[in-house]
Amino acid sequence: MENRIEIAIKELGLSVAIVEEVADSFSSDVRIIELTSGEKVVLKVPYNRLKLERELDSLNRLKNLLPVPKVIDVWYGNDEIPGALLLSYIDGKPLELPIDMKMAYSLGRLLGQMHTIKIPIYSLVEGYEEKWWPGVEVRYHEWMKEIGSNMTDDIRVKCDYYFNRFIEYAVEPEAPVFSHFDFRPGNVLVKDNKIVGLIDFESSRGGAAEIDFTKINEYIWSRYPETKEPFLAGYEIMKELPDLSITLPFFLFFNAIGGIGWSVRRNLIDGDFHKENLMQLERSFNGLKKVINNHKNK
Repeated sequence: MENRIEIAIKELGLSVAIVEEVADSFSSDVRIIELTSGEKVVLKVPYNRLKLERELDSLNRLKNLLPVPKVIDVWYGNDEIPGALLLSYIDGKPLELPIDMKMAYSLGRLLGQMHTIKIPIYSLVEGYEEKWWPGVEVRYHEWMKEIGSNMTDDIRVKCDYYFNRFIEYAVEPEAPVFSHFDFRPGNVLVKDNKIVGLIDFESSRGGAAEIDFTKINEYIWSRYPETKEPFLAGYEIMKELPDLSITLPFFLFFNAIGGIGWSVRRNLIDGDFHKENLMQLERSFNGLKKVINNHKNK
């Protein structure tokens, strides 16, 4: 039986010489393809139709604004495959750690530039477009329902307690911005220590700016704390910083819950990603506790 990539290649009429797997792709099927003409392209078959639509909308929105791939062609799929995107190839490699101060500054500037792009509505949950936090609340309870018995009762009680206490006084963001939702080193392409591309927009949508700092914190700041100051300086060149002292602890918690839910949906609860998110969840409780206590003492 033909796999999804083989079918997409046929549907798009590609004359292929070499197909190369992309290692750092956890949700969709992605290949770098060299055509018989010698041209390199990227073929992406998303996990579902919604992810295809998000990626396509994002790339069309961001073209000429950020260094993103160009959409060459689209196949809208069939009853079994959600479709495929044929994208231009960006000559660069995923950002490797550790990074120097110059790269930290450039990375912050890129995120700030992206967050200057206004979006008319929030798109975390359908039906909750005008306000951010009601949608967060709906999504949290959806994830917790999906997780079900895959979380111990004591951890679930702690999650509900900290979530409910935080939501009581959460302040609405100024306005929705274009949020990547997976802004991490693996989705930033570099060449000669310069950023040449930003990729993987299948989770992107209108959101709060703060949510895009979570993976930067986990992958970079927590390991290389000296990079935080230049990163934030680069961000502030483009956009005013949100108050991360209040919101970042919450979104580290929220992101961990989402990661656990993702692992349950994909039947990957024995994998490293699931374990990483369980550890992140445990770490996030201390940060949330401090935020909530500080609010009580005001």
